Amino acid sequence: MRRTKSMVRVRRQRPAGGAWAAAFLCVMLVVYGVTLSVKEEKRHVQANAPKTVHTLALDGLEMHLVQLGAFSDRSAARVAAAREVSRGAAGYVMDGSVYRVIAAGYASREAAETVCMRLAAEEKMDACVYSLSSGACEGNITATQEQFDALIAAEKTIRLAENTLAETADLLDRGDILPRQAQNILAVLESDLSGAHSRLASAYSGEKSEIASGFLQLLRTLCESCGRLSNEMGLTNLYFSSQIRYSYIQTGIEHIRFLKSWSSI
Repeated sequence: MRRTKSMVRVRRQRPAGGAWAAAFLCVMLVVYGVTLSVKEEKRHVQANAPKTVHTLALDGLEMHLVQLGAFSDRSAARVAAAREVSRGAAGYVMDGSVYRVIAAGYASREAAETVCMRLAAEEKMDACVYSLSSGACEGNITATQEQFDALIAAEKTIRLAENTLAETADLLDRGDILPRQAQNILAVLESDLSGAHSRLASAYSGEKSEIASGFLQLLRTLCESCGRLSNEMGLTNLYFSSQIRYSYIQTGIEHIRFLKSWSSI
């Protein structure tokens, strides 16, 4: 007679749903409590960190703009600027005593003058160079070492991002990179800018500082611009380079104005 093997099923007794929920809630409360404790401890350390007087010395920042025209009426300037965007120009309108239509911006005057001469020779365009400079900036600030280091890192990150934007626009114009590759570069920039912003915001948490606020605003503007451009779809090389140039010019002008206002205090 054949003996059949009987299968024995072992069922694990699991806690009821309510018990699982209670256990999960307890764990989350513990984690939340530890997180709060760490944050409070960090705030306590920051609040009690010694502050000393530091000398913040920053190199002068220059931007040489290729100007395609100047108008007394802003609407007229915007119409003229819009016409140049499809050709790869930034199409930036700079406010002032007149409204200047800006095609591009460069760190060196020589590069801007070269573009102006090429536009005159090849396209019969009347372009000129309009230069901006902050001059060297130096001032004393009272801050902790963490705050001072975060300020230095923020300013370096902003300058590096601005230079990278200008270089990326030129690479697109020459066809050396594709829009997708440019977007990868911008995504890396966004991450670096976000990190610098978080570090500076954390160092000055709960404190007011004019220079920290200025750098935080510049970091935020650049970060948002890089994030937006890195996610746009269906962009041609020329149009994409124009948008990158626009961002570079916008932030560069704001950066120079901020440094000039800070150094004059």
